[in-house]
Amino acid sequence: MDPITAIGLVASVFQIVANCGRTLQSLTHLKARYKFAGATLDALASEVEQVKDNLSHLKEIFEDKDHSFSAILHSKPELKDTVAKTLRGCEGVFKLLSADLQKISASSAESRQKLDFIRMTSFIKNEKIFDDRLTQIRGHQAALTNLCQLLSM
Repeated sequence: MDPITAIGLVASVFQIVANCGRTLQSLTHLKARYKFAGATLDALASEVEQVKDNLSHLKEIFEDKDHSFSAILHSKPELKDTVAKTLRGCEGVFKLLSADLQKISASSAESRQKLDFIRMTSFIKNEKIFDDRLTQIRGHQAALTNLCQLLSM
């Protein structure tokens, strides 16, 4: 594996981890605003935290001092493709979730003066979006867990 690819993978992991951190902050902010949505937002935050932990473990594997990971990827290009696809998938779902959170945060900021019932109705309307993202994140979290286990063997 060439050094540029290794640097690209590590950079991709760093970017996704940073996005996870921003997502967790947004979820905490929304949870404070929508107290009745605690379970949904807690589930999302828990999955995001697990993805972040798996990515940190993956980063450790990438940065292994004896370069065994580089050698494995060099000898198995299909594994390199799997790692790249997994990271692209995570990056994509977090971009979508981030956009959804920004949209909902903006609409909730506008409705700050409105009745709680209207805010609750607005959130419930968007809850399907959160459920969809939660399902996607769980899939990526499972893929990352499996990838970390595979690479740790």
